[in-house]
Amino acid sequence: MKKVYLILAIVSIGFTGCSTGYRVYVNGFSEIEQPVKENAAFTVAADVNSRNPIMDSRIKNRIEELLKYNGYSIADANGRFDYKLTFRTGRQDYQTVEYEPFYHSYVGFYGGHHSGYGFGYTSYYPSYQLYEAQWLEMKLLAPAAPGDSKAEKVIWVGEAITETNGQDQRIVIDYLLVGCLEYLGQETGKQKSLFIKEDDPRITMLETYN
Repeated sequence: MKKVYLILAIVSIGFTGCSTGYRVYVNGFSEIEQPVKENAAFTVAADVNSRNPIMDSRIKNRIEELLKYNGYSIADANGRFDYKLTFRTGRQDYQTVEYEPFYHSYVGFYGGHHSGYGFGYTSYYPSYQLYEAQWLEMKLLAPAAPGDSKAEKVIWVGEAITETNGQDQRIVIDYLLVGCLEYLGQETGKQKSLFIKEDDPRITMLETYN
């Protein structure tokens, strides 16, 4: 994912307060001339080169349920649709470096007598922290008009990412989906941050799906 560097703000904010959930960061890039149509029909497609088509099939089902939850419909396999939504997921390790001070003290003697104690100089040593992030990328495509030779056009790209540190993708993916679809079709202008609680009705709904 080419914008994985956006994880930056994630460090040390994975959880918030006493609430249980995930902090999700979302970017939306849009060239939609008009908002996504109300009651629009969607078709959802996974990455054909996925290394885990079983998991992708489950993610596809989750996306469809969230779309229906938001008032959209899912087109039949051979039916006409207003938009196609594709997705892919992944994870990436990243490392941060912080420099911690180490203070060197001294004790002074003159003529056999103690003359003072104080700080001499400060050295800084690197401290490395390893984090793991999981990400989701979605693309919204407008189908070519009947008889039009042009290919489908990407009109929106949504990117969501969260720090996970080893949590199961089966759990984390629900939060990434909810976060990304929160801004479906929208130009966010900048990275958005939202904390999604585990008792969010969209999350509890998705827990019933394998």
